[in-house]
Amino acid sequence: MPSFNLSTRQIIVLFSSAAFLAIVVNSFILFGADAPRRVLHVVLPGQAKPEPELPRLKDWSNVNGDYDANLVDDQHPVHQRIVEKDALWDRYQERGKAISQNFSSIVLNYRERYGRNPPPHFDRWYKFARDRKVEIMGDFAMEVGSGIVGPFEQITDDLRPFWGVDPKVIRSLAGRMHSRIDDGIMGVHIRDGAVSSVNQGKEEWPKEWGFVEMIQSFVKDLPDMDIAVNLHSKPRVTVPWDELQKLLKTEEGSRVNTEHIKNEFSKHLPGLWEDAAPKETVVDPEWKDISGLPYMSTAKEACPPDSLVHDEELLADKALFRYKSFLKFSEQRRNNNTNTLIQNQNRSLDLCSMGPLISDLHTMLYLPMGVINTHRLVPIFSEGKTNVNNDILYPSAAYWTTSKDTNYAYDDKYDYAWEDKHDTLYWRGTVTSPPLGVDTETQNMQRDRLVRDLDAEFLGQHNVTIIGTDPLHPNIYGINPNNGLRNFQAAQYALDHSDAKFVSGGWCGENCDKSGGSSDFQNPTSLAEQFKNRFILDVDGDGISARFRALLQSRSLPVKSTLFKEWHSSRLFAWVHYVPLSIEYREIFSMLTYHVGYGNAEGNDRGEDWVNKDLYVQRHEFEGRLIAKRGSEWAAKVLRREDMEVYMYRLLLEYGRIIDDDRDNIGYTGDGSEVDERAQDGTEIKTARLEDKHLTPKDTTMLDKAAQKELFLVPASSMGQAGQAHDKHSQAVRNLGNPIVLSLTSQAVENPGNPHPPPIFVSTDPTGT
Repeated sequence: MPSFNLSTRQIIVLFSSAAFLAIVVNSFILFGADAPRRVLHVVLPGQAKPEPELPRLKDWSNVNGDYDANLVDDQHPVHQRIVEKDALWDRYQERGKAISQNFSSIVLNYRERYGRNPPPHFDRWYKFARDRKVEIMGDFAMEVGSGIVGPFEQITDDLRPFWGVDPKVIRSLAGRMHSRIDDGIMGVHIRDGAVSSVNQGKEEWPKEWGFVEMIQSFVKDLPDMDIAVNLHSKPRVTVPWDELQKLLKTEEGSRVNTEHIKNEFSKHLPGLWEDAAPKETVVDPEWKDISGLPYMSTAKEACPPDSLVHDEELLADKALFRYKSFLKFSEQRRNNNTNTLIQNQNRSLDLCSMGPLISDLHTMLYLPMGVINTHRLVPIFSEGKTNVNNDILYPSAAYWTTSKDTNYAYDDKYDYAWEDKHDTLYWRGTVTSPPLGVDTETQNMQRDRLVRDLDAEFLGQHNVTIIGTDPLHPNIYGINPNNGLRNFQAAQYALDHSDAKFVSGGWCGENCDKSGGSSDFQNPTSLAEQFKNRFILDVDGDGISARFRALLQSRSLPVKSTLFKEWHSSRLFAWVHYVPLSIEYREIFSMLTYHVGYGNAEGNDRGEDWVNKDLYVQRHEFEGRLIAKRGSEWAAKVLRREDMEVYMYRLLLEYGRIIDDDRDNIGYTGDGSEVDERAQDGTEIKTARLEDKHLTPKDTTMLDKAAQKELFLVPASSMGQAGQAHDKHSQAVRNLGNPIVLSLTSQAVENPGNPHPPPIFVSTDPTGT
């Protein structure tokens, strides 16, 4: 027999391999399939904890490096929502990027979609957006019924009705609505390409205000205008349905693509604020204070006649109304398990159908405070609105200025990797309900209910319903009489996986003990502390929540419940970038158990917390992490400060045309090819490249004038004798980025009317000589 003589080295290798195998086996015995992740995150003694970073996810299922939900056999209704939205999201990106590939395509789609020319300086807006690397710039809509539109469609929706209003009336309203301090309106006044003043009544405000800072980089391209900005947290305008239809009909009749129009705004329009010309007739905005009154009595006037909000018989019987609402607006009534999830985000925000159903569940609808409303179409800019309001949306100044506020600003170094976060649904906030002495039903308002519905003591006395199955059929929902809906005793589960508390009482005063447990106040927590949790709730307060942008930027998964639309609403997809939550919170535990899981797949008699027998929900950690990752990546592309600037630029160009007396005869009439050609051959001035360069004030002035005069660069190869002849006029040769160097001639800039202006030279010499 052959002998087996092992060397010392071989013996060491053999024993080492056996020891490693034993460690792996024991790890899986102790931790299950989760062992590799836990081992990777062990911090050895003396080793610093690594800087938090976005987790490196495993390879995705398809070639695009993304998750293909269709390849996963999962019958959970939440998964079905993800599958549907995934497909829509893919089509949205394909359509948006195809339309945005060049300026010609953007111009063509604008005219086809809106039936008119783009506004004056649309070409300048495009260059501004392109230089800031905006993801999608075109105008489009997805299939009918999807409610999905391009990122700038909101601007058109907001301004369309104003085509039915005389421009003089719009200017009169915009220039004077700020005059009464009690009306809560700020006036921003633009004259000669600069913000001349910001005031409320006779009180001047500093120009460092976020709204003003947001427009400074392009204000030079705007015509003279007055902008009325809503300082209240709630929207202000609800135009009656019949009146709105007349205005929209007028807009349709005004659509025209006249070729012989000018790409400039009119000058010296009368009726602006502090106009020295004879005063125009002052138009009354017809404000009415509706504080303390049910908002639906005002909102229903803006709803179509056949909507449920006008069915008095249904309204008289709330129970009947609730039943018929679900019957009408649940697309798949036969699958009851889908009724606990939001089917269509836009439909869930429709006050004309859902308003009466939730009228006693939200402070805006039940007992709004500080609401000064008008039924007249007035040009007022607001941060958020419901679907029945006619305010003009703009990016909240809070989003712009939160970079300086640690309570709202996202900072990557204070975030954690997904693996290091807790499986907890987390919320902190203040009480925003009306004074509770008015009516004890205010404990049903959105924030009070949230704290109460996640309170273990409350849940100990109330069962909830979740989407679940049993261990014998772990991927089949709907085999029981309730089609997948299971009773769930959630007290212990809420204690283990949720944490929702108030940090202050706001204005609830001595009655805080009536506010769903709000008397148990916690210390305020920073965003960094909140980011220790995987799931972070964001719900309305007195108005929109200024935290939403930071939550999207983070590595946690935002769970959003809101009544309001914002400037960015069309840019974000529910189930793709965040998880939507209804105003009623009816699906909150279905959502949480989907992500965290519940029970034992091998079956159990008493449930994991000894109360829910034979109930199982498969854990979906990967899907939650994926949505959080997508939301963070997309927010970094479309919710930047640059994106806010681009949105405001486009909005104010459109607004500038609306208030122009000659609005039917102004606009951009080119086909876009001239801009595309200049971009392709490199002969276009890139004004954005000047920002970081060390130029003298005189140099900067000349360059700005050159850009405004639409002067373009001449390739060095074509300078010839003309270049040499005018070399004595050259000024301030500066390297603006290898290999392009400008040599500006003062004569070309200062005398644009010269029929034979000297050229603006381009040198390919990086030394600038």
